Amino acid sequence: MSTSLYLSMPKAAAKNITTRSHTQSAKKRRAEETEAAGTSAAGPSATSTSVASTAAATNASAPNDPSQWRASRLRDCDTITKTDAINQYRLRKKDDLEGIPYQTEGTVVAGVIRPMYIYKERDIERRAWEKHGGPEAFDAYLAKLRETYVKKNGPNADFPQPRTYEARDQGPRISISRLSPSSGPIDLYVMNSPTLLRVKEQMVPWLWTAYNKALSWIDTMNDWWDDSMSAAFDRGFFKCTKDREGPMKDALVTTRTYPPRPTEVLAPSPSVDKVRAVLAAAAKLPSKKNWGSAKLPGLAAVYRYSDEDGELESCTYKWSDEYVEVLFLALIEVVEAHGTGPEGFEGIWWEVYDKYVAVLMDGPHYDRREKMWTVDPAAEWLDGKFAPLGNTYRSKCSAGKRYNELLPRLHPRGERSVGVRPR
Repeated sequence: MSTSLYLSMPKAAAKNITTRSHTQSAKKRRAEETEAAGTSAAGPSATSTSVASTAAATNASAPNDPSQWRASRLRDCDTITKTDAINQYRLRKKDDLEGIPYQTEGTVVAGVIRPMYIYKERDIERRAWEKHGGPEAFDAYLAKLRETYVKKNGPNADFPQPRTYEARDQGPRISISRLSPSSGPIDLYVMNSPTLLRVKEQMVPWLWTAYNKALSWIDTMNDWWDDSMSAAFDRGFFKCTKDREGPMKDALVTTRTYPPRPTEVLAPSPSVDKVRAVLAAAAKLPSKKNWGSAKLPGLAAVYRYSDEDGELESCTYKWSDEYVEVLFLALIEVVEAHGTGPEGFEGIWWEVYDKYVAVLMDGPHYDRREKMWTVDPAAEWLDGKFAPLGNTYRSKCSAGKRYNELLPRLHPRGERSVGVRPR
């Protein structure tokens, strides 16, 4: 989730391109379904044995009374994002979702928290049934779309549909009900992937979330310059679970380098309270309008220029030397008062790490071009004594060098050992 992912300065903002293909396809589908229903009513020919014709015939005798509709196969706790609701249940964004309750979860886009809309999937399914005339009619609709999709893309193509509406002739497939606990919300990062479920079971929960968000961040940054409100799963390099399987399997190596989080928050004390006050005053990233400005209290801008023409390519931000000097002085007091164990250094470092990630959006980073996880910049705050200091925050001020000397060495050679691939 590194800031270097989204601080590029493109010469022109990307624009969303909307075509009429979806509308035309929808009209074509409705015309085909009407024709299929009419053929079924008049008596299907010997050659009319498609899934769509059979489904249409079934729909003709389906009950129109909602009280007679079948029970949903979904659990009451199952949820779905707005994007998946529209794509899987074939609903229109404005008209069909009106009046359905939802909750929002924050997804950060360029340092600004924007909403991701979460619905109860049963509510979405019910709206789809109402729109199409009942569950059997919706089955018929999906069957027709599936038949056309398979003809065009092949039998192994991943047809976008609700997970409980898989074609009966596709054979057994792993469903989310077998990939999830018997209760609780569905993990949107797992969905129907057994590979991701196995990875999740081997990973500490907070790291599972952090590394998945780092992949989603790559996609959300595509929207920074066009002010899109799309969430991380809307499109991009990691919108599908299969796109995440390789990176998340690879993340198992790096995530094992992180120390365990304490189960309880560090108890208040004069030195601990001082660190928390310094962290509370940490500067936030600038808005899009002010991005690139060098005059921001508490932040230092880092510019990168093109080797070819010398033009500005990107701008990133880090904590200023003045700010970290104050922070290191406060951290020194914690170590001197409480030691380097869980009551001191090992307890307070998590609060620094979390604040760094929260305000600078600079945690785990996946390089999609090299197909590997690079160093987690924030993990410097979780590491022990460095020798030599290198280009770290501790090297920037006298307080940082003093702080470094108080810490135990976690790596035998004094190298970075947290948030990196072991050598």
